Amino acid sequence: MRSACGATIRARGPVLKTALAAMLLGLPATRAAGQEARRIDLQAAINQSDVVQIPAGDWLLDRHVRVARPNVRIECPSGMARLITVAFGPERQTPILDATGGYGLLLRNIEISTYGDAQTAPAGAGLLLGRDEKLSPMSAKLDNVLIRGRFRVAALVNVAGECSGFYNCEFTNSEPGGHAVLFVAQHPQRLSAHSHPRPQTCLQNAFFNCSLGVNNPFGPRCDGSACLAVESLENDTIGDITLFGGGFSAKQPGSFGVLIRCRGRGGHVNGLALYGLRAECNESEAVIRVDQPDGQTASFVTWVGGSAVFSKRFVHVLGEFAISNWKIDNVHLTGGVPEVPVVQVPHAQRCWFDLTSAAAPWPIQIEKSTRGDVIRVQAGRRAEVPKELRGTRVENE
Repeated sequence: MRSACGATIRARGPVLKTALAAMLLGLPATRAAGQEARRIDLQAAINQSDVVQIPAGDWLLDRHVRVARPNVRIECPSGMARLITVAFGPERQTPILDATGGYGLLLRNIEISTYGDAQTAPAGAGLLLGRDEKLSPMSAKLDNVLIRGRFRVAALVNVAGECSGFYNCEFTNSEPGGHAVLFVAQHPQRLSAHSHPRPQTCLQNAFFNCSLGVNNPFGPRCDGSACLAVESLENDTIGDITLFGGGFSAKQPGSFGVLIRCRGRGGHVNGLALYGLRAECNESEAVIRVDQPDGQTASFVTWVGGSAVFSKRFVHVLGEFAISNWKIDNVHLTGGVPEVPVVQVPHAQRCWFDLTSAAAPWPIQIEKSTRGDVIRVQAGRRAEVPKELRGTRVENE
């Protein structure tokens, strides 16, 4: 049914009356042109209905929202509904929208922003996806969703969520140390949310023409921030993350395009694919950074097509443990400085690097590999790999 303001709510039970619908959304019966944003009680509407339609315009949220049941749909039927948060007080560690257990969540034509009264009070996250205490499968669909502002952990946090799709979305974080998108298999300590047993997997998530960005408008650096962060801890498996088109924007020192962390025994990242993606990482530390100090590995990382602009390194791997089955092919590379390898990998297995477009004088450095592995490097300039390794193949044009 439709209220006087144009909001539609469909109830699971009896049809809601118009007056009740308007009350739940906190919307006035009419809204003058140019009027300031009004408050919206989105939680009350979700509690009463599986389908909530919000009129286009700016609306204030003064408390975080919880979606704890399956198949909830929140959308703006025409235009864009901008949900601006106000300070949550002691609940600043919480996500603005917590969808833990909200299997089948659909968000369409929605913006979530902290650029209102919460300018000096970052939220924990913009949107949290994750499994509930029963380890129910978690999937969501976001279509034309923008999450912008300051978030201590990330604009989008996915905790063990699987089979989710993100279409024409933007995730931007302006809080130093926070990420645009974070994939983990257990809740970050800095984020207050509904806890659940660790399922130890986070698989099958796809982005289509999405933009991921980090910046610090209050300072010259953005230390530790990444457009896409993937963190695997002990016995965790995270992978099958695919991005088709879209781009990264990380243009301040200390930031990264992709940050992969493998920490703890048994944890690993297995499967990250980028197709036709554009990365603007001027002044960042690296486009792809891998930190694997505990013997775990990042494998099956693919980047085909697209471009990357950077100042120092395209790929930088820390830790002596091997990366395996990487493929970098037909990516136009712009950047690099003398005596700093565009790709610096301590240990590689079964990898293929096409670096013919790299203009830096030193395109790649691989310190060691496993005897018998084939490491193919195609580069227009000097490539340095261990000469004594059997099966290592270097192609210099």
